[in-house]
Amino acid sequence: MAKTHMLVATLIATITFAASFANLGGYVPDGVPDQGMAMLVKKAAFKVFIISNTIVVLCSTSSVFQYDSASVCRDEGRRIQRYADAFNLILLAMLAMMVAFITGTYSKLSDSNGLAITICVIGVLFLHRNLGELGSLCQLLGISSPLHNPLSLFKNIF
Repeated sequence: MAKTHMLVATLIATITFAASFANLGGYVPDGVPDQGMAMLVKKAAFKVFIISNTIVVLCSTSSVFQYDSASVCRDEGRRIQRYADAFNLILLAMLAMMVAFITGTYSKLSDSNGLAITICVIGVLFLHRNLGELGSLCQLLGISSPLHNPLSLFKNIF
């Protein structure tokens, strides 16, 4: 199961890393102020997209590190904790990936208000559903939700 989770984390990291460099709105052309900057850089939704996409890359990459370190850990208790932390990091990455998709799509479609708002509503409904599912899953597994204290997931990394 850990190998499957590690593969998922690696795919998430790869896709979101690529999304970081595939600029949504293009770049400001040469010869004007701010040339070379992202066209959407001043839009709040684009800023949220960049931040949430960064969270996705860092959480999924950290998850891969946690799975790697758990696989060579000799202490049973620490190994189990690292697997749990890695799993929580993947969950957090998936939620942040949903936020990145919603805000990235909104940024791209903001000139078409009706469509952009529709995408946001659909995305928020799914996000809300998955947050509820996350709580149920964590309760079933007997682990605390990564949303209670997300920074605690990084304590074993640094």
